[in-house]
Amino acid sequence: MGRKILFITTDQQRFDTIGINGGIYSRTPVVDQLAREGIRYTRAQPASVVCMPSRSSMLTGQFPSKHGAWMNGVPLRVDAPSVAAALHDEGYKTSIIGKAHFEPF
Repeated sequence: MGRKILFITTDQQRFDTIGINGGIYSRTPVVDQLAREGIRYTRAQPASVVCMPSRSSMLTGQFPSKHGAWMNGVPLRVDAPSVAAALHDEGYKTSIIGKAHFEPF
């Protein structure tokens, strides 16, 4: 097993709502530290503006047109590949905590 991976997603959060990205309305010292010490994607775009297809794309590495969950309520294919499965195959322990909002997981 290689490095430890912590993949954090949030729901409906603008880029400038955390301090490290210039946010001034809330204090986010822990998130700022994680961002300083980890990898920040400052020019990333979602695969979809709808949450379920976008989250399914993050899980599979595929566009909605490929994984099939093209709108909320359309489940992800059971046989769709996932980053979690690939990491598990390499010896990582994986889990999802909190609001996942994709099916069937």
